[in-house]
Amino acid sequence: MPVSVQEAFGLWPEGEQSPADKPHLRHGSVAGWFAAEGLIGPLTDIADEVERERRSREYGELERFLFAKHLASLPEAECQEYRAGTHPSQSHHFRDRAEPFARQLQEELTRRGYAADVEVTFYHLDRIVLCAELSRWPGEEEWSSWPWFFRGFQVMYGLV
Repeated sequence: MPVSVQEAFGLWPEGEQSPADKPHLRHGSVAGWFAAEGLIGPLTDIADEVERERRSREYGELERFLFAKHLASLPEAECQEYRAGTHPSQSHHFRDRAEPFARQLQEELTRRGYAADVEVTFYHLDRIVLCAELSRWPGEEEWSSWPWFFRGFQVMYGLV
């Protein structure tokens, strides 16, 4: 049985959050939240300190919530790995096991018409993320279906 959103979200300190209590969690992507809220540019550019802190908190909560939803959608075997702490995204020690996921993401991006170079990258707190260098940014019409997370990995994008 796949991980529920509540169970997956329980992996994070803010496990009691829900879209009913926090409207920003109703968005399907960070890009969608930015567009709906009329946000432009980096959040660090918001002049009002209180507003900047609020938006930064909402951003972090939304990222974690979307990742929890992603985890809940994984096949059972990958859910079991995640629960056991052995999913390749969960430790720098699993770098070799993460490589096939990078190749699979690269193939997915190629199918979408993007030239991409995808690499396994060490990240904070002993995590592994996939970093994809794209030839161009996806259009807004692609954001809702864009792979911001892939098979248990967070994906970070940049331009070549």
